[in-house]
Amino acid sequence: MILLENPQERNLSIIFSTLLTPTSSPFFLFILHHHHFNIQLELIHHPTSGMLVLLQDNRRDDLRRMFQLFMRDSVPLKEGPMAEVFESFVSQEGAKALSARKAELAVDDAAGKKEVIAVELNCICMTRARTS
Repeated sequence: MILLENPQERNLSIIFSTLLTPTSSPFFLFILHHHHFNIQLELIHHPTSGMLVLLQDNRRDDLRRMFQLFMRDSVPLKEGPMAEVFESFVSQEGAKALSARKAELAVDDAAGKKEVIAVELNCICMTRARTS
């Protein structure tokens, strides 16, 4: 028996068990989850309320629920779409921090220039380590 997490799915399970054969109800549940996943995938990239906004607003409960949704057995890509959005978020925040630090160090003295170069080299090394 498939464990159903919310009341809507339990109601559908009752309908499936009375109207469909036992072999066809898991298939229809899979289709239902797949359709729900496609809708969620569209919402994860929504510009005003997607995962990027949730990360920026530090809405951990919503992110946790989204992660649990993507970790279900019927979801084919698992956490892949969330990982892509998270990677872009970390890259954007890192670029913001780097540019802010460069602005702080944008002075004419040699020590400031050396520190800017060191920060840039660290960023390049971290990027190469992440991609290899």
